[in-house]
Amino acid sequence: MGPSSRDGARSRRSGRRRSAPARGPGPVLGLLPVRCAVPGTAALLLWTGAVAACVVVGTGLMWVALNPLLGRSSPVVDQQDPPSSPGDGAPAATSRLVVRATVPTLVDTASGSALEAGTVRSVELPQDVPVSAVGVLLAVSVHGAQHQGAVRLSGWGRASTHLDARPVLQLAGSGAAVSQLVTLPLSKGDRTVRVTLESGGHLSVRLVGVFAPASLAGQGRVLAVPPQRLLRLSTVAGTGRTRSSGTVRVADHPVLPRTAAGAVLLQVVARAGPDGAQVALGAPGGGDRQVLRWGLAGTGDGDLHQAMALVPLTGDGGLAVELRSGRSADVEMVGYVTGQDAAWSTAGLVMLVDTGLVTASVEGDSTQSVDVSGVLPASGAAVQGALVAVSAAGRPPGEVAVFPPGSPQPASPVAGIEPDTSWSGEALLPVEGARVWVSGDRDAEVSLDVLWALVGSVPG
Repeated sequence: MGPSSRDGARSRRSGRRRSAPARGPGPVLGLLPVRCAVPGTAALLLWTGAVAACVVVGTGLMWVALNPLLGRSSPVVDQQDPPSSPGDGAPAATSRLVVRATVPTLVDTASGSALEAGTVRSVELPQDVPVSAVGVLLAVSVHGAQHQGAVRLSGWGRASTHLDARPVLQLAGSGAAVSQLVTLPLSKGDRTVRVTLESGGHLSVRLVGVFAPASLAGQGRVLAVPPQRLLRLSTVAGTGRTRSSGTVRVADHPVLPRTAAGAVLLQVVARAGPDGAQVALGAPGGGDRQVLRWGLAGTGDGDLHQAMALVPLTGDGGLAVELRSGRSADVEMVGYVTGQDAAWSTAGLVMLVDTGLVTASVEGDSTQSVDVSGVLPASGAAVQGALVAVSAAGRPPGEVAVFPPGSPQPASPVAGIEPDTSWSGEALLPVEGARVWVSGDRDAEVSLDVLWALVGSVPG
């Protein structure tokens, strides 16, 4: 079904970072910092049109080697430190997503006492997070809420009070549980994350990624793909089977480039049972697991819930999923992060959007085209994808899907429609012409909050 001709989107632009104008071609002579094999040293790569020299500094030693460059490949620079070369044309406000090989836990109260409602917790980021980081990607989960309320996060330099912090999760009531992948922009030099738990309960915050400034990258670019179902798990009522599990070799999926994917972005949609739903994801063979929890104890049987997850591809590129409670879970791949063997490019660099909210009135059983151009960062680059937080309000209850123009409606919804409180979700999707399609099975007011814009190409 195509979009209706009526465009009911009402856009509101909020403050955000603006990228600097792209600079012109670089000089013939340049300096580029590179890593050095000698511990405790730094290096500079000096190049002209025909020769290059590596100068090692920091130990009182200078070593220079001239090497003809004409007709040879460019110097190889560590993928973890992408060059910011003059004249590459990329927007200045872009970053790459550094996926954590090990996922540190910043807060986890599951084995201790629950936090009181209104608790404000300050959490220090690990020392290996660079001061130049423009944001972090966090896996946030709350269960055993004491009452209805929000979870708010901010970097210490971004909020004057806890009420200024952005609400990233909503707990529907006593006993509620919710999980989501949360993007938190940081001010320069921020080392502290402030978490406000209005609902009370048990809180878990884990650091899964860091946004590092980059105008060109091999590793760490994010590419959105149409949803690809990887697994469907279910439990069968009356059989006594309360758990279900499965594995899939994600690295072999045809939408992934060979050897160039380092991690995958997943959408998990679970249908709760009487005690909610719980899904664990990770590499096959045990080890660390990301645990997603949802539900409202005693009243949420049959409700749908959604969360995003970022999973590194390790070993043979497999994924193990366990449905620990609930009726069913669908796991779909919606994007991937390039790995260390990926080619250098600007495509897939991330532009964080501080606040970019669009609202749309959607009629039941229809598909609407929604323009999000008013909240995308201003730059000279085309946008090929976006991460969007989605919520909806209306009555009676229903479901909302968000998907790229021209694509079939996905099997899994991304958010629920409720009169007062709604379960919200996030969608990573390709964006064509700065528009997305929104479909609902009931009349609803749908809010789309753009969190990331993904660079597609750079003119020129």
